[in-house]
Order: sequence, then C-alpha cells, then structure tokens
Amino acid sequence: MSRSSHILKFSTLLALVIILNACAPIPHHEIISPSITGQVHRNGHPVQDAVVYLEHPLDETCSFESEVSTRTDGNGQFSFEVREEFSFFVFMDRFSNWQLCIEDGTAGYQGWYEQKLGGPDPELTLDCNLENMPQVQIDTPSSKVMGLCRSSSE
Repeated sequence: MSRSSHILKFSTLLALVIILNACAPIPHHEIISPSITGQVHRNGHPVQDAVVYLEHPLDETCSFESEVSTRTDGNGQFSFEVREEFSFFVFMDRFSNWQLCIEDGTAGYQGWYEQKLGGPDPELTLDCNLENMPQVQIDTPSSKVMGLCRSSSE
C-alpha cells in the first residue's frame, strides 16, 4: 500500500471521527442571544427607566451586574441587538443559555431565562408585566424557559 493511500485513509478516518463527535472545524459566528424587543409594564402602565440586563448565567439566578444593559423608554420599551461570537468549531447540538433581568428601582425580577440545545432563536419579542408571577413555561431535557415575561409567539 502506498504512502498516499495511508494518508488518504487516515484523513478520511479523522474527518469521520470529527463528524461523529458532532463538531467540525469550520470558523463561523454563532448567535449567543437573539435580537430582543419588549415592554416592561405593571398591568398595562409602562415602567419608565427600568434597567434591563442581558446575562449569560451559570445558574438560574440574576446577578443584575451584566455589562450589557439598557433602560426602558417612556413607553416601557427596550431592545437588544442580536449578539454573536466567533467560534472555530461547529457543534451539532450546541448548548446556549441567557436571561433578561429587570430592576425597576424598587425590586429585581427574572424576566426571561432560556437554556436550549441548538442555540437561541434569532428574534424574540417579550411582554414583561411586573405583576406576573414568574413561571416555568418549558421544562424538557433539552430546553428550559421561565420568568415573568411572555413571548408574543405564545
């Protein structure tokens, strides 16, 4: 067997191992949190100047210390642009988690917590009534969504 034949077999085997491990060395940008628009209110009355934090937590607890934050306007509205990061490997079932935490001057709230296999959706619109009780909306082995905000797609 020739040397080039051995190299070809080795290269093929290496490529197969990489694919079977659900990753491939393909440089790219991947979404780590979606484009988010929303409104913070108390039973229909806008909450102006609330601080909305976008966090990538280790657990389901808000730290209210993220460098990525914004304030609600006079209509209680806020927005975040899609956030991406560079990755060298493509993973088939990439795990992501992020959350929105809201401070209105008197209290802190977990608005939205999402962990999901496959990465986040590219866009999300939220309605955040501070009078809502936080609840778990999805809890499966591959996804968990909870908080007091509701998605417009629900």
